Amino acid sequence: MGAVVLAQGAGEKHPNDAPAFHITAQAVAVDVVVTKAGGEPAMGLLQRDFTVLEDGKAQAIDFFEEHSAPAEADSASPSLPPDVFTNRPAAASDTGTALLVDELNTAPQDQRTMFGAVEGFLESLPPRSRIAIFILQSRLELVSGFTTDVSGLQAAMRRQKATALPAGARGLQEDVEDRMTAALFAKSGAQHAGGEGVAAVQEADRTERTLAALEQLARNTAGAPGRKNLIWFAGSFPVSLFPQGDEAHSGRYRDGSEQGIRKAAGLLAESKIAVYPVSVLGVVNSVSSEAATRIEEVHGGDIVRADEQQNLVRNANTAAMERLASETGGQAVYGTNGLKGATARILGDVAQYYTLVYTPASKRPDGKFRRIEVKVDQPNLKLAYRRGYYGGLAANSDAQAGSDPLPSLLFPGMPPATQVVYEAYVQSAPRPANAAPAGGNAKLSGRVMRYSVNFTIPPSGLSLEAAANGTQVGMIETAIVAYDEEGKKLNWAGGMTNAALNPASYEAAQRSGLMLHMEIDVPSTATTIATGVYDLGGQRAGTLEIPARPAIPPASHATSSKPEESAPLSGADEEATSPTPGAEATPAAPETAPLSQPEHPTRTPDPVLVQRPPAPKPAAASAVREGHMSLDVVVNDAAGKAVRGLEPWDFKLLDNARSSKILSFHSYDGATVRPDPPVDVILVVDELNLPFTQVAFVKSELAEFLRQNGGHLAQPVSIMLLTAEGLRIQPRPSVDGLAQLDLLNQIKGHISSINPAMGSEGALERAQISVHQMATIAENEAKKPGRKLLIWVGPGWPMLQSQAFRFSETDRRQYFNVIVELTNRLREARIVVYSVSPEDSSMGGGPSRSLLYKSFLKGVPTEQQADIGDLALKVLVSQTGGRILGPDNDLAGQINQCVAEANAFYRLSFDPPHADHADEYHDLEVQVNQPGMMVRTNTGYYNEPPGN
Repeated sequence: MGAVVLAQGAGEKHPNDAPAFHITAQAVAVDVVVTKAGGEPAMGLLQRDFTVLEDGKAQAIDFFEEHSAPAEADSASPSLPPDVFTNRPAAASDTGTALLVDELNTAPQDQRTMFGAVEGFLESLPPRSRIAIFILQSRLELVSGFTTDVSGLQAAMRRQKATALPAGARGLQEDVEDRMTAALFAKSGAQHAGGEGVAAVQEADRTERTLAALEQLARNTAGAPGRKNLIWFAGSFPVSLFPQGDEAHSGRYRDGSEQGIRKAAGLLAESKIAVYPVSVLGVVNSVSSEAATRIEEVHGGDIVRADEQQNLVRNANTAAMERLASETGGQAVYGTNGLKGATARILGDVAQYYTLVYTPASKRPDGKFRRIEVKVDQPNLKLAYRRGYYGGLAANSDAQAGSDPLPSLLFPGMPPATQVVYEAYVQSAPRPANAAPAGGNAKLSGRVMRYSVNFTIPPSGLSLEAAANGTQVGMIETAIVAYDEEGKKLNWAGGMTNAALNPASYEAAQRSGLMLHMEIDVPSTATTIATGVYDLGGQRAGTLEIPARPAIPPASHATSSKPEESAPLSGADEEATSPTPGAEATPAAPETAPLSQPEHPTRTPDPVLVQRPPAPKPAAASAVREGHMSLDVVVNDAAGKAVRGLEPWDFKLLDNARSSKILSFHSYDGATVRPDPPVDVILVVDELNLPFTQVAFVKSELAEFLRQNGGHLAQPVSIMLLTAEGLRIQPRPSVDGLAQLDLLNQIKGHISSINPAMGSEGALERAQISVHQMATIAENEAKKPGRKLLIWVGPGWPMLQSQAFRFSETDRRQYFNVIVELTNRLREARIVVYSVSPEDSSMGGGPSRSLLYKSFLKGVPTEQQADIGDLALKVLVSQTGGRILGPDNDLAGQINQCVAEANAFYRLSFDPPHADHADEYHDLEVQVNQPGMMVRTNTGYYNEPPGN
């Protein structure tokens, strides 16, 4: 921990600047929440009321401050010149309470409960509460930044909940976990036997990912002053930050986890974050001894032993929660009832606390744990504060350990890291003729823009050390990554600067900042530029995502060409940089050339990928820029054949019946220009809703499809099997039809536990399982680039009507939430749904029933209009631009008709208008100015206000 440096940013003073504590190895700052017996804050205490001990020895308090609830501050962004961007927090009120929704450490069957707990917390929020939401899956992602818009937060959580894995589902999530585990074993070369080895690797991986998420979250919130609360919703809590008893370290973790624990603990302390773990499992009563005796007499001891084991697990989790809360100054919460009662207390802890600063006797950065104890000379008061710290690490420990946090902070959509505050002046122009490429993507070709980025960094935010002759030295890393709208890396650049400032340069830098210069080539398909700065001496990071500039259109009309290929950002393609000896960085001058430029690319490896790497899209033809929303459009003539060769001016896009400008246009004819990555075909065999007598026939038809052309499939195909037990999938898409057939033959049919004999209840359950699994598929496919054809093989789930069931307002609200999320998720995943089904005389119902879905094709603007019929398979087919084929026993022919539409389509983009409220429905229609044409695409979407 360390010295308290009261630092102001360089250059112009900002009204929202507040003194910032930079903790090194000289002083320790401790925030203390003091409450009375009833839980209300105890304010008005004085410095003399407190005693601080480190390792049992009393410490002199050097600084004392009482914090009370501040007046609401204006959160307007700082005023900046044109083309200048900053990650400086707008105001102290821009932080408060962050929610961490942890799917990684929560079992699939408990995730719905977790989302319900989060919704309950949001409903109980008092006005003007500033909340942010993060979600942890394989890595940390931002759901919503800090805001007081509760309705927007609730809408964001509904989108997440609608795609949560339903209880009992097998397939997508566990398949990903299996592949990640295999990759981890391959990476470490570990040998294992049985389930214990797999479980150990998975537990170690979860611990590592959890620690990385805590580090990243701390870096994101470090730049804003004041205490922050982290409410962590999870089923289990696999990390403990501090050792127990007289231990020198935690002792729970092997390999490099101890280093990660220390780093996470230090970052949480520096960012002034207190953790409030919330168990989504609640409190379950154990079996009484009398009841256990009766159970054992009837069923033996298995149930009792299982209950005892469950109690042991629950008790261990409770202890982990209590310890984590105590270590950071938070409070453990059990179940949703406990959370509702603690909401006011948690939010109050952000604003009402005391800060104590002391200088410890031992200043050695030896990494040893040092215990803190705070006492108050008042009766009946409860104190919450962090219980210790590690005595510092070597200044370049990240470099020594080969750990670089910057790459993990430069994903698109992440909030800015604010440990290092900086400004970025961005200019762009066409790349000069004969200029050498700028960036790490050696395969980048075609027309690009040359971006020039000047980073201006206040020296007070860097850990510079005094060297000979009064020179201030430090090591600074800078990086830039360009992304397209699908999150694919297009190009990247980075380097290390060995800054050496003589006294005169350092004094000038204090006034105007330290400037570092970088250049990178960016394709016209880029939508965002992620920039980052990492101070190796202080192990602090700053990041900022900047919108890409519109490309200057070419002088002549551009024609489609073969898509460019880009190399993956991996350690195999780049060499790690080393500091440049003697490189000198000097302060920025307003109108001078760049003063320091990194000379070598940095090594920025990707994490383990669990889906195929993204591939580029064809360059836009005469498009100024890509719009924020894109549509895949299929055009057929009266005979049903694909219409090729249309131009942008042949199309008209209507959004809620109003003409919307088409910003980009891509044409794929399936012959000279094909989509890259290839269009995936997903075959869903719906055993859940197929009559058992037809399952064998359906599989024989699938076999015929897979054997055609000697097993050489036209498109990559994956097969999924839907049963009452959940969804099972094959490992990955493949064009080897015979290999796919072998997998299909290994799956044995069975009689579904949910069947028509169960009546309306069984029908409702089949519909709910089917819709949930459709959402699960959409969620997984949204993480992969490219277009997908989802061919549903079977009659689909029952076409239910609300007249046959009694649905409450709550039911309708839930159906509306699912409609919103499924509609948007299918579009975002670029999924077109097709329905193919065999003939079945036993189904009955007649033509009128088979056309019942048409009464639900219109969009659903409000929850009062929501009906379970709006989620019928044929409705989803129509709304995604697919086709309904059958019933016909030529299933192989039906599938071929669907696959024939894979490669001939158009892709348009546009900017949706601003929404006035959450979940605002917009009707979409694409028209072609030629007679007799049939146009199919997404028929609507749900929009959100800015900032949601």
